[in-house]
Amino acid sequence: MDLIRPVYSNDQQKLIELNQIMEEIGLLHDKRYIEQKEKIEQLRTEICRLNKMLLSANNDQFIYNDNNNKNYSMFSTMQQRSKNK
Repeated sequence: MDLIRPVYSNDQQKLIELNQIMEEIGLLHDKRYIEQKEKIEQLRTEICRLNKMLLSANNDQFIYNDNNNKNYSMFSTMQQRSKNK
């Protein structure tokens, strides 16, 4: 833009239009920055939610496997007692 400005130095209307265009570009840049920031925040929130779901699923599976192991252990003990009788 600074390269264009000297060409328009004699035409005040062109300078005003150039300044308006630069202001619009700045506003669009700010708007895009805010939208990107909001999108990143939404993605971070979603990632946290998914991580919590994954951790709770892993914990549930661990508890399930632990209970199954206990049940299997109890079953094995009962079978061994039956055989020993």
